[in-house]
Amino acid sequence: MDEILKVIIVDDEYLIRNLIKMKIDWKEASMEAVGEAGNAEQALELVDKLNPDIIFTDICMPSMDGIEFSKRVLAKYPHIKIIIVTGYDDFEYARSSVRLGISDFILKPINSAELMQTLSKLRSIISSERNHEKEYNQLKKQVEENLPKIKAYSENINGLMEKSNDVKVNTFIEDVKKYLNNNIANQNLSLSSVAKEFFISPGHLGRLFKQQTSKTFVEYLTYIRIRKVQKFLLETDLNGTQISERVGISDSHYLSILFKKQTGLCINEFKKYNKTKI
Repeated sequence: MDEILKVIIVDDEYLIRNLIKMKIDWKEASMEAVGEAGNAEQALELVDKLNPDIIFTDICMPSMDGIEFSKRVLAKYPHIKIIIVTGYDDFEYARSSVRLGISDFILKPINSAELMQTLSKLRSIISSERNHEKEYNQLKKQVEENLPKIKAYSENINGLMEKSNDVKVNTFIEDVKKYLNNNIANQNLSLSSVAKEFFISPGHLGRLFKQQTSKTFVEYLTYIRIRKVQKFLLETDLNGTQISERVGISDSHYLSILFKKQTGLCINEFKKYNKTKI
């Protein structure tokens, strides 16, 4: 980071402000003292006006001390680095301020080497933060620019997943249908027994069945049983009781009622009607 960092010095003593300026090799630090203030109120105005990168502030000042001043600055400008300048007597108070977001503190009398070391450390921190911010902004820009593509890609993926799920569900229901046809003579066929066979909950199976066939499970089972009855009536000489057993209905009288309800014809009418067609 080659840019010049802006520094403000806040101290109620002119000599201390001047001493800090003299102790810093501004060229080596790649920094510039852009303003100074004799009290916190003036300093707050300077901060708003100059937007500094680093602030030196004395801990003891009239009206508002350096800690309170720092709190106000950081509440509004959390990126600004603040260095508290303190005497030995206020050292513990100054050290407690670090948890408030103060970047560092230096003891009086001010040591030039220590001062430059502190500024070098802060420059590295600022540089790292700005690089991260730059990378974040670039990434954000790329995401925003590619958002339409990302959205379209996401929609395509979702569409493919839905199609894939539809295919899987359709295949599953076809397997259930085959199972029903192969076990049509089983009088105990039910939604619960079939669901158990396929390791799925009865409720879920019922919903999938309705979704794929437009019929409830019971409606479909009744439908294929009656179709099977029609086949037996047309292709065999089996009587009603024998046919009932082969389609999983124990009561031939109930079968007759069910047949009439499903086809509109009683069994004898169906046989007679189809014989005349032959």
